[in-house]
Amino acid sequence: LDISLNDSLTGDQFHMFKEKFAILKELFCFSCGGLTDENLCILLRSLSKIESVDISSTDFKGEGLLDLQIEWPNIEKVNFSYCNSLTNNGLANIFRISGNKVKSVYVEGCSVTGKGLLAYQEKLSNLEELHCFDCTNLSERDFTQIFSLKNIQTLDISATNFTGEGLWMY
Repeated sequence: LDISLNDSLTGDQFHMFKEKFAILKELFCFSCGGLTDENLCILLRSLSKIESVDISSTDFKGEGLLDLQIEWPNIEKVNFSYCNSLTNNGLANIFRISGNKVKSVYVEGCSVTGKGLLAYQEKLSNLEELHCFDCTNLSERDFTQIFSLKNIQTLDISATNFTGEGLWMY
């Protein structure tokens, strides 16, 4: 389902299509400015078979996901790039509800850090791609946590504050 670039969509109608959403494998909501965090969470609650979610450039925070008591056991790719409201707790909530199949995470341009990333190392055991372009809040300590993830094959940390100090440890 691709509902990208739709500022008039608020999400108030999502509950009417709950059964249809249950079979979706991909969701694209790029730059849907009318979607609130609450309505995005309602939509995301319906996606039990989802494998790929792109809600980049929205106001998604992720804070309400745990309250919904949902699981995404099949999720492989999440794109939250330029979700300026995404918090560290919100990102952690995504890892909490996902199975250990996550292969690609995009948080480009977000204000999140790597804080607490190691707590979800088991959930991220299959993570192959991490895209942190323009994540200027990442510290050297955050990078050490990122570098400790074992299966990373693609790591984009361009346009960050990475200096390489401490890299000798890896």
